[in-house]
Amino acid sequence: MSLILLWNSNGEKEELTPMPESFQRWVATDGGEPPEDDWRPVLHAVETALSRKIVQLDSRSIGLNLVRYVGRRQSRTALICPMSGEQVLDTKYVSGEQNIVRSPIPETPGRIQGPGSIDRFWREVHLMKWLKAHTALPVPTIHCVIDVHEPEVPRPIVVMDKKPGITVLNSFGRMPYSVKEQVVRAYAEKMLELFRLDVPQRIGSPQCSAEGTQMEVIPLIAVSPTNNATQLFDTLEDWLAALVAARARSDAIGTDPAERREGERVLARLAAEFSAMCARLARPALRRCVLVHDDLNHSNILVDAGGDITGIIDWEYASIRPAVMAADYPDFLRYDGVADPALESNKNSFWLASPQDAATLRTLYLEVVKAKDEEYWEALVEGAVLRNTYDWVTTLTVDPGCAALERWMDKVFAHD
Repeated sequence: MSLILLWNSNGEKEELTPMPESFQRWVATDGGEPPEDDWRPVLHAVETALSRKIVQLDSRSIGLNLVRYVGRRQSRTALICPMSGEQVLDTKYVSGEQNIVRSPIPETPGRIQGPGSIDRFWREVHLMKWLKAHTALPVPTIHCVIDVHEPEVPRPIVVMDKKPGITVLNSFGRMPYSVKEQVVRAYAEKMLELFRLDVPQRIGSPQCSAEGTQMEVIPLIAVSPTNNATQLFDTLEDWLAALVAARARSDAIGTDPAERREGERVLARLAAEFSAMCARLARPALRRCVLVHDDLNHSNILVDAGGDITGIIDWEYASIRPAVMAADYPDFLRYDGVADPALESNKNSFWLASPQDAATLRTLYLEVVKAKDEEYWEALVEGAVLRNTYDWVTTLTVDPGCAALERWMDKVFAHD
């Protein structure tokens, strides 16, 4: 694959190596068993369950979390994340057909799973079934679920179809502008469909029945475990207050007593700003809870050459949250809040569109959603500052004394 085109923090074009389609390949003609111990039980279990011969395996599990995102951008440095929690294999059969096979990675002395990885695996499987039953979204179809049968199958396995297309990360930069516009229009259509789904009206994470027919809500399971919740929330105010309280208890605001006192002062100011914003955003239409894909970055959206979205993948992290916190611009067009290129932490980061193109494409997104769903448009526009503030609380891993947060608040909340 040719180099992809990205823009650095100075707005300059740079060419980088794309995210690989495969990190390791095994072909049956090579002879013998697959080289990785983790692959063998999966291969045998899938062949037995489907009565089909696998002739090629490609490892894509490293790629799932190869790149960690700081806020909304693509970082120059590729970080292999040991907490990925899942093995992902692209399997090819004698017929030429392909499937994606996923399974939680077993914990070993040299590889530690993230907490609750098997629970997340099952929640994702059941949510994808629910989405297939209730939406027209391009979510992978689940063909087979293989539960644990020791010792042959030490962990559950799901076999799903391989969605066509290429990731937005690997394609967007070199697209003609008209195709980029189509990606934005298609993205808007998919987000509006999610926005209108009938879901339980409490703030947390969705948990669906095994058949995908029913949905309930459990305490929020976030992409970053530090943002996990221990309870369900009935109001936006309660949820935000819990986030601020958790931040105040964490070492992220510093370990020195003076840093912590300063951080607590800033967080008290933040809590007051949250309260004021919530008071202004109290209309029922803005508070209605909707389903959100919480990891909808540019590696989890597949598109074709014409700009249509062919796949929305990796539903491991999802939430149910108020509309004003759910409506948002595509991640790959964000230049605001924690994605601001002017921030020192973003100096080595990259964006998928130039500042000028991203601005015009965000305007297009705004126009498209306004024409199709006035309530989504209102939530998108009126909740912008609230969502950016939420990002600051949940994204910054270390901010001694909340100094970076306060600098941003001074710019945004300039009260007389």
